[in-house]
Amino acid sequence: MREPAARWHFAAMVTSPHVEAAHGECSSSIFRELIENLPMVTYVDRPGVGAPTLYVSPQLEEMLGYPGECWLADPYFLFSVLHADDREWMLEARRSRGDDEDSVLTFRVVAKDGRVITVQSERVVVRDEDGVPKHVLGYWVDISERVQFEQELRQAQRLEAVGRLAGGIAHDFNNLLLGIRGYGELALARLERGDVDAASDIRDLLAVVGRAGDLTRQLLAFARRQVLEPEVVDLREVVTEMAKLLCRLLGEKIDLECTLGDSPVYVDVDRSQLEQVLVNLVVNAGDAMPDGGRVAIEVARSSSGEAVLRVTDTGAGMDEDTAAQVFDPFFTTKGLEGTGLGLATAYGVIEQSGGRVVLDTQVGVGSTFAVYLPAAQRAPEISASAVRADDNPAATILLVEDEEIVRTGVTAMLERGGHRVIACADGLAALDAEEGVAAIDLILSDVVMPGLNGPQMVERMRQVFPAAKVLYMSGYTDDVALRTGALAPGTAFIQKPFSGDELLGRVREVLAA
Repeated sequence: MREPAARWHFAAMVTSPHVEAAHGECSSSIFRELIENLPMVTYVDRPGVGAPTLYVSPQLEEMLGYPGECWLADPYFLFSVLHADDREWMLEARRSRGDDEDSVLTFRVVAKDGRVITVQSERVVVRDEDGVPKHVLGYWVDISERVQFEQELRQAQRLEAVGRLAGGIAHDFNNLLLGIRGYGELALARLERGDVDAASDIRDLLAVVGRAGDLTRQLLAFARRQVLEPEVVDLREVVTEMAKLLCRLLGEKIDLECTLGDSPVYVDVDRSQLEQVLVNLVVNAGDAMPDGGRVAIEVARSSSGEAVLRVTDTGAGMDEDTAAQVFDPFFTTKGLEGTGLGLATAYGVIEQSGGRVVLDTQVGVGSTFAVYLPAAQRAPEISASAVRADDNPAATILLVEDEEIVRTGVTAMLERGGHRVIACADGLAALDAEEGVAAIDLILSDVVMPGLNGPQMVERMRQVFPAAKVLYMSGYTDDVALRTGALAPGTAFIQKPFSGDELLGRVREVLAA
């Protein structure tokens, strides 16, 4: 049910004593001429569901192509022309409000020629001196053009944001690619001269690749397309463990205060992503106070039971225009020093985690970012066994990845860790590869592949190797397998891109689970 923010006070007009007095002075023909020339359909009903309509203005035929007699003859005329997608909530609105209450609604109707028209409707119940409903006055106004204009405006705003996003991505990735190319050429030139000491150049190259991976993760977080690995954590514990790092990030001129309460506040989130959100909010708060100030972090519960994480600063605050764009990608007030992805990333992570972010800001006073998350109803689970960092048993791993360059690189990472790798280009090839293999300890598979996707292939492979552990990998989550829930919560997953050490560590964890 949708109610316009601004409403035309039809009730005041039709019930005003001035109108009643004017009605006495004017002839009925003049009053009818006024009603029938307004840019709207007006009507008079008796109160009650299914009660007859006493009058409907001729503008109905101009709007919908149906003569007024159709409405007069059928008390359920509205529902006969109502758009199918709006019927359910309109019926619910009638049930919840009652037919003898005033209402302002926006809905769609279908004209006789098939046109869909968006209508703003207001109903006013006129009562006698004892408060008993006498009749219902109402109007319909065609607001289709206004709605279309608003949709076009929103589309233009989205296109502007996409353009800014594309420009920011191109800028940052061009810089990263230039760095990769530069370090690669330096290493190649050294090797061609017979200088085998190119390790430092290659380390720098890998560092730039890591920055590129960080950028893609931020973009996925902004777009709510990353894979989260939720666990139950106490918000107070997360803040406590991050406090020292946050103090270092803020520097000596800014005081950090934490109000955490006495009771645990459990949430089911990806802890690493939540920590990144907290860092982004605190760094943003610090940047708003170049001359020093105070950042306050509060953990609490809302009146509705949600978990709340508030980050408040005593900085410059934001005007209305800045606040409206603060979560947009690549929007920054920090000039060349800012990437414009920090708050956009935080917003994406929280939205994907089922929460929301509320900004309260005032110029010259400061800003508060309040993160609301669904509260978890259980305490964190304690792991039955810990995996030792040096525990690296050799295993037979079935690697299924359709990108050759990725397949080659991941194979090298796994073999460096002492594992035997059976590499396959797709799910069908993996099914063929099972012949002649005595056992498979782990299936490492991409999620999205041509033919059989990862979960489909794993389901069939487990019929042959039921004891095999499974680890999925993917660079994004916008695919059929994840949308349909094929990857259940708690499924072992590693996000691309990853380093060899990260992969081997994740493999150890899955094999030991």
